[in-house]
Parts: sequence; C-alpha cells; structure tokens
Amino acid sequence: MAPVDWIAALVPVLSFAAGAAAQLGGEALRDRRRTAREESAAARARAREDERAARDFERETLLALQDAVQRYARLVGRAHHAAHKHIRGAGGSPRTLVLPDDVDAGLLSATAEVDRLQSRVASAEVAGWMSRMRKDALEATMIGIGASVDGRAQVALCPHGEAGPGRSCV
Repeated sequence: MAPVDWIAALVPVLSFAAGAAAQLGGEALRDRRRTAREESAAARARAREDERAARDFERETLLALQDAVQRYARLVGRAHHAAHKHIRGAGGSPRTLVLPDDVDAGLLSATAEVDRLQSRVASAEVAGWMSRMRKDALEATMIGIGASVDGRAQVALCPHGEAGPGRSCV
C-alpha cells in the first residue's frame, strides 16, 4: 500500500468547502442587499402614501373651511344688516343690540366651525388670512363693548366704525 498524501487529498475537499462558504456568504450578502432595497422601496412607498393622505386631508379641510367661511360671512352680513337697522332706528345714538336668535346662534356655531377647521390647516398664510378676515368681520359688526345693567356684556354697534368705548356713533 502506498503512503497517502493527505495534503493532496485535502486540497479538493478544502477547495470545495471554501467555495461553498464563499457562495453562501455571497448569497447572504445578496439577500441582505435585496432586503434592504425592498425595505427602502416600501418606506418610500409609505412616505408617498402618507404625503398623499396629508395632501388629501389638507384639501378636504380647506374645502370645508371655505364652506364654513362662506356661512360665517353670510351671518356676519346678516348681523351687520341688523346692526345697521338698529342704529338707523335708534335715531343716531348707539344702543345695545340683541341679534336675532338664529343669527346669534349661527354666528356662534359658524365661529366654532371656522376655528376648528382653521386649527387643522398647516399653512401659516391661511392662518393669517383667517385672522384678518375675522378681525374685519368683527369690525364690520361689533365695534365697542360695554356692560349692560344686568352685568352681561353687550355690544354697541356702528356701521361707520366711529363707535367704541367712550365714543358715540353719529
């Protein structure tokens, strides 16, 4: 029997094992990269979906806000008309005005709705527009605030903007 050359016998076995290990390592690295790409693509898809949902929410909120502002503006117009009639009927002197119940309740609910929707809008520009609109609406109807005999706040109105605390509407 001839002596066995162990090195010559182990080289093919070790070569096969090293090749198999390299192949398994390469497949694992490929799988890890594929998984990372898939996770990245899924994250980008989720981000796009979240962005689309945010845009849809903002659009729906702005449309609802537009409707609420239109309702509010109509009620402000009715309150201004009631104030103007009240001032003209008062002979030029300001008196406290009690708005019709439907206008008073409508203004309260419309103001709450506009506030609720405005708080959902992310745009600072829209918030600025809303503040100016609310200020202008208030100036158009309710100029000065005083206290009545029973202690409740009442509003003295003047369509010309001259009335206020300590001033009269002529």
